[in-house]
Amino acid sequence: MPADVLVDTSVWVESTRRPDGETGKTFTALVSDDRAVLAAPVWTELRIGARTPKDIEKLQTYRAELSWIEPNTRTWERAGEMGARLKQSGVTVATIDVLLAQLAIDRGITLFSLDTDFSLIAKHEPVKLYGRPARPSQAGI
Repeated sequence: MPADVLVDTSVWVESTRRPDGETGKTFTALVSDDRAVLAAPVWTELRIGARTPKDIEKLQTYRAELSWIEPNTRTWERAGEMGARLKQSGVTVATIDVLLAQLAIDRGITLFSLDTDFSLIAKHEPVKLYGRPARPSQAGI
């Protein structure tokens, strides 16, 4: 199966803290099955939070082994449009979360996060969240 699950920073952090917890086990399975995707913005957040040389080395290993994606110009543009739509709907979420949601949509992959911002986004935008049903189609409404 191709890499099809963009793993958000919240999952990485929880998996590090509790590797034997439900999130940690799910994360490990996704990595083992070559399904986990590492996005450049997530890498940046993880690198900022890495505290020790051992942490950095482990991240470098993941960086070398996982599928890597990054936003292109069109993704940035669409993320801005999404953020504006969300704001007009009364939903304010972190810019990085809007970017990751748009990146997942553009790549046709699922997003795995523990961050509630993504649940808010998914109520308005067609982002697929891992472990949760997709948003019903708005067609014909």
